[in-house]
Amino acid sequence: MNKALGATIISAGLIISAALINIEGIKQSFSPDPSQNILNVEGGAVRLGKVNSEREFIEVTIYMGKESEIRFDLSPEVAAQFGLKNETPVIHLTGISPESAAQEFKQQLKGFIQEVNSSKAEKDKIKGLDITSTVGFAVKIESRIVYGSELQGAFPLTVDSRTFTIEPNQSLFKPVDAALAEVITNIKQSHKQETFM
Repeated sequence: MNKALGATIISAGLIISAALINIEGIKQSFSPDPSQNILNVEGGAVRLGKVNSEREFIEVTIYMGKESEIRFDLSPEVAAQFGLKNETPVIHLTGISPESAAQEFKQQLKGFIQEVNSSKAEKDKIKGLDITSTVGFAVKIESRIVYGSELQGAFPLTVDSRTFTIEPNQSLFKPVDAALAEVITNIKQSHKQETFM
C-alpha cells in the first residue's frame, strides 16, 4: 500500500506541476505585450512601449475681446508683428485635473470679478458669476491625456480643443461652464478607450 500511496503522490505532484507550467504559459499568451501599446492618432499611430502613467489635464484660457481669438493660433512674437500687444488672459487654467477644473474655473472667475468690482461703485458691482463685457470674450478649452511611456517619454494626446467667442454683453459663465462640462465628459470617455494600464 505504501507503493500505491507513493505512486499516487508522485502522480499528483506531476499533474500539479504540469498544470502550473501550463497556467504560466497561458498567462503569458494573454498578457499584453508592452511593445504593442500602440496609440492611434490622427494621421497614423504612435508606439508607446511600456506605459508607466496616464494623466488627464484640462486647460482653459480666456481673453477680453472676442477679436482676441486670433491669439490662440499665434505665438507672442507673431502676434506682436500684427500689432497685438502682449496681453494676459483674464482666466488661465493649465495642468488642471478634470475633477477640479470646474471648481478652479469658478474660483478664477470670482477673482476676476473681484478685480473688476474693485474699481466700481457699490451699486454697479457685479453680483454672482454673471459677468459680461462690452467687447466680448475669446475662449479656448483643451483636454489631453499625457502618457508616461518607455518609448515616447511624456506623450500628450489632445482629446478635445475648442475655441469660441462670446458676443459683447453676453454672460461669460454659462457658455464656458457648459463647454467645460462637455470637455470633461469627453476626456473621461476617451480615456476609457485609450488606456494601457
